[in-house]
Amino acid sequence: MKIHDNKVILVVFLDLQRAFETVNRNILLEKLKKYGIRNMELKWFESYLSNRTQKTKVNNSTSDSLGASIGVPQGSVLGVLLFLIYVNDMAKVVQRSKLVLFADDALLYVCCDAVEECVNIVNDDLNNLCCWSKMNKLKLNINKTKFMLFNSNYNVDILIDSSKIEIAIGRSLPISPCDRTAPIAWFDTSVVSMNGFSKSGNASISDEDFNLL
Repeated sequence: MKIHDNKVILVVFLDLQRAFETVNRNILLEKLKKYGIRNMELKWFESYLSNRTQKTKVNNSTSDSLGASIGVPQGSVLGVLLFLIYVNDMAKVVQRSKLVLFADDALLYVCCDAVEECVNIVNDDLNNLCCWSKMNKLKLNINKTKFMLFNSNYNVDILIDSSKIEIAIGRSLPISPCDRTAPIAWFDTSVVSMNGFSKSGNASISDEDFNLL
């Protein structure tokens, strides 16, 4: 593992603001078309997403129904699948970091010899992700997006749209030989889980997967 090699590891925990509720349906339909869903099947999805309404119930009071022109239906298997399709191409804009997707959460990480290199790489890729988010009518939640720094005690600035994001636990993690056990167990587990996401079907869907449709 990179921690054993004394590599600096920078991890950013990304959160998409109201992600399921703000999916642009026209963009989603275009992405479905790109992945080979056309003709009657595409019209079925268009019908499924059209003319949807929503209302709120509090105790015994229910609001009037209002039209919902954006978003995917929540609480359904198909809604999650459609959202994964929507964000599947997010990873393509990440140039030098690694991106792991899990529903509306994402993890961006990089391993380098120097902390300055990690910061530059991550900030560049965060800028790419911001551009992608704007193009896809989504927004990164700066308040819920955090970062962690391993094997360094430097104070660094990680930016989203020129705004600094907070460190996850209030400080970076310099890892010495005597205190490696706990951080390594946590981080190794995360890496193993991240590698397993695509196999379990809970993360991003590769282009090859859509060839089976």
